[in-house]
Parts: sequence; structure tokens; C-alpha cells
Amino acid sequence: MAVTTEKKQKGIVRLREAGKVAVRLRFTGGAATADQFAAIADIAKRYSGGRIHLTTRQGIEIAPVAAERATELIADLEARGIPVAALGAVVRGVTACPGMLCRNGVIDAQALAQRIDEAFRDFQGAHAKIKITVAGCPNGCPKPAEHDLGICGIASVTVHPEGCTGCGACVERCKVGAITVEGTTVRLDENRCILCGGCALVCPSGTLTLDEKGFRLFAGGKMGRFPRLGQTVIPRLGDVGEVIAAMGDLLETYRDRGRKGERLGETFARTGWPEAAAVTGKPGRRSRT
Repeated sequence: MAVTTEKKQKGIVRLREAGKVAVRLRFTGGAATADQFAAIADIAKRYSGGRIHLTTRQGIEIAPVAAERATELIADLEARGIPVAALGAVVRGVTACPGMLCRNGVIDAQALAQRIDEAFRDFQGAHAKIKITVAGCPNGCPKPAEHDLGICGIASVTVHPEGCTGCGACVERCKVGAITVEGTTVRLDENRCILCGGCALVCPSGTLTLDEKGFRLFAGGKMGRFPRLGQTVIPRLGDVGEVIAAMGDLLETYRDRGRKGERLGETFARTGWPEAAAVTGKPGRRSRT
């Protein structure tokens, strides 16, 4: 099936006012340095009267810019090592939460976002924009179910038979009622647990500890005029290599089956989900009693 190869001019977004554009920058995971921000501020003063817009997906636009100066502006950015966004039917900049910097994070979302960006930024054969995000835990702050592909960090919890002081910190932290404490005995309801690891992260005695960390893969989500939530296509992947391979399989199948202008989830809703998205889980928790 034919695929679209049409791309918008790199980094340039037309604005309502004739002759004016925005120049969009690309920051994987929303991460940038103070020096980059200082350089952007300096460039914006020269090209947009100092105006800058923060996008909803952790990017920056310098706007409004006179269209005839956009190429010059981009050259200035690239000379200072500041990346310009790709637009059109391509893999867009990968977004991510702070990951392990956050008290809730169980995976390094920032590092994984960089790996994903390196693996797929040059993906050829997209039929529409492809948006990807990485959440460090099941709180899902970057909204993994609202993207074409989304990753969520998960962690199993081990319950040790001794050491509990009955403080109740785990019970207070758990938002799904999966933990109960009777005296100094902790019980974990496997049917309720969502693998966020929060109970272990707040346990002061070491009775609860994080065990296996992994990744949950969502696919098929999008927002816009006709929003749809994606679905969990693989509930647990064991390592980053498996994440990259599974995402690559989904993207290649989308490339082969899709139609021009069709988002990933729309393609799979029409053609059926591929074998790469078969449900493959692992045991979620362990109790050492």
C-alpha cells in the first residue's frame, strides 16, 4: 500500500497573520539546559520581539516570526545546538515526565525517552503524525493512553514477613485499596494492585520493597477533534530492548497497513491489532512468607 512521504518544512508553522510563522523547537522529554534557554531568549529578542510560546507537548515555539527570516532563525538555532522540530507525517518529539527525579517514579522516563527518540526519529512511512510519551509510573502524568504509543513504568512489590511496625504509611499511600495492615501483618491484594510501587517507596521498615520493574505499552490513543483512548497492548515488558522492539513492530505494521492521513489507532481499529500486541503478562507481585 502506498504511503505518504510529504513533509512540512522543518520546524516552521504557518500562523493566521499573512507572512508570519512560528518556529518550533524539539526537546526530548522536555529536557533543556539553562544555556539553551538563554540562547533561545536571545534569538527570540532578535526575531520575534522576545515572544516565546510553550507548547502542550513540552516544546517551544518562537513566534511570531517574519516568514522571510525563518531560515535565518533556524540556522542561528542549529549553530547553537538547539534542535528544530520535525512536522507533518513523522514521529514527533517524545515527551516524558521527570521519571526517577519524582518521588513516584519507578523507571528512568527521561533516559527511555531519549532511547525511543534515537530509535524512531527518522522512521519512514508514517501516514500521519505519531506522538509518543513515557510515564515513570502508573500515575501517567504525560498521559500515555492519549498518545499513538505510550509507555508507563510499573513495579512489582515484595511483602516480607517480618519488620512491619504497623505505621500504616503503605495503606495511606495506596489509592486503590490494595494494602491492608492488621497489627504488624501486611497483606497485598493482587487483584487490586496496579503495580505503582508507591507502598514500597514509603515503607520505612523495609517490609515492602520494589521487586521487578517493567514497562506497560499503550497504543492507539489520540486527542484533537475526535479523541480516543489507547489500549494496553502489552501489559508488561521486561527491559528497554523489549520496549524498542515492540514499538518497532507496531510502527512497521502501521506503515504497511495504514492509509494517508490515518493515525496508528485508526489503522488498527480498521485492520485489527497485530500479533506484536498480543497480551503477554508476567506475574505481578511476590510475597516472601
